[in-house]
Amino acid sequence: MKRSLILISVLSAAAFIFTLVTSVIASSQADDIELVELPLYGDPMKAEGIEMSIDLQMNRHHFWDIKHMPGEDGYTDVDYDHYYLGYSEESTPEPNISIDLFTQGGMSSSHPITREDRMEADGFMLEPAFQMAEEMGPNETRTETVSLADYYEYYPIHIDAYDGMTHGIFDYDEGIQEYFKIPVPAEHLSEYTVETDASGGMTSVNINSVGENDFYLSAVGCVYDDAFYITLSGYGENGNLLDLTQIKGGTGIYRLPYEKSPNRQNIRRGLSGEIEVVFPLDLESCEPIHLVTSPDKSLMYLYAIENGHSVLTVIDTETFEQKQKLDLGEFDWNFNIIQKDDMILLKHYGDDMHIILIKRSEDDVHEVVIDTDLSACEDKIPLDYHTYTAFDYDGERLAVMINQNYWWSCSCYLVVIEDNVPVYAGDYSVNPTENSNNYQYQDRLRYSSGDPDFIGVEIK
Repeated sequence: MKRSLILISVLSAAAFIFTLVTSVIASSQADDIELVELPLYGDPMKAEGIEMSIDLQMNRHHFWDIKHMPGEDGYTDVDYDHYYLGYSEESTPEPNISIDLFTQGGMSSSHPITREDRMEADGFMLEPAFQMAEEMGPNETRTETVSLADYYEYYPIHIDAYDGMTHGIFDYDEGIQEYFKIPVPAEHLSEYTVETDASGGMTSVNINSVGENDFYLSAVGCVYDDAFYITLSGYGENGNLLDLTQIKGGTGIYRLPYEKSPNRQNIRRGLSGEIEVVFPLDLESCEPIHLVTSPDKSLMYLYAIENGHSVLTVIDTETFEQKQKLDLGEFDWNFNIIQKDDMILLKHYGDDMHIILIKRSEDDVHEVVIDTDLSACEDKIPLDYHTYTAFDYDGERLAVMINQNYWWSCSCYLVVIEDNVPVYAGDYSVNPTENSNNYQYQDRLRYSSGDPDFIGVEIK
């Protein structure tokens, strides 16, 4: 009994010392980073009352939650947490749907690739390679140019669907192939390079399109609890549309019903009903770019290029009738979409840097409230597609926060727009302080990738 009490006392003392040491380490490292503000354009006073937040981590052990408000009455608050054993952040991908058709690319394997691997069902056009390998000897490499129409009547379509829990819902579903019949044109030429191993089996294949022909099939879509919605576009020689006339329901937004899996173990693959077109589209004049839902799922937003203009079509998801169409101007497909409450932010990047803010009313009328050109500060702030964007709008000022898209960077840009023009832009860099053990932070500070809101902005 005494030994047990002594052991418990020793363990309790050790735990206390461990907690004390950890707390000392944590408090000493809480001030190891600092936020440096660098005005780039306009008046910094225009950013007063705007609170920025940045969440950082290092090696899954150290976490900083930084809040900063510019201006004379501004502040910088840093909350720090330390996990001695490490903390693994869960990052769950958003539900999504896409289409795979590999008319160029490559693959290799340590063992022979065979038809039994069912790579065709994943969108790989390997039949020419299989036939080449059958005529080759061991340890041989051969390159041939073929017409894909000699091997395929229709493109092998693979739709990759993820509902937030289960991957590959439509894998190997023959209903997909039967519905989406897209003929392979005779002019689609590809160059195949095949390698065999000592047994004569194919272990490597590379596929490249020949000439100026750029054949591709793309899809955009969104996910509901009982169905995926998807629309296709495909182009071949000289930018001409692929032949989509043999798709059973014509062209438009397709509904692919499925039964949601209750857990990751109970996987149901394949369609749970018939595919149907719920919203017809004329792809001769309409190129779909994005298809997303409103936060409450009652509306569907189709962003498309129509006759050289970027157009937003608002669709009622109960009746699948068009409620509204907005002409957003002469922009190409280089933009991404950020939604917040009843607002939609379109961030156009590339040669024409542009910000468009759309507000939704209670009766579902959408109005463009900000449409501004950022060319005045475009040499200061690159609006790259891959950057994460947060925004807030109070009816007068629009605050847009963009993370710098570099793996070694934990910095952000803040842009303030007022009266439809940019009035301020600043660079906010998070760096190790002079007093910190600088080497341990070098190239190790990262955004908290498990948190989808690792940056944020709010107008107070």
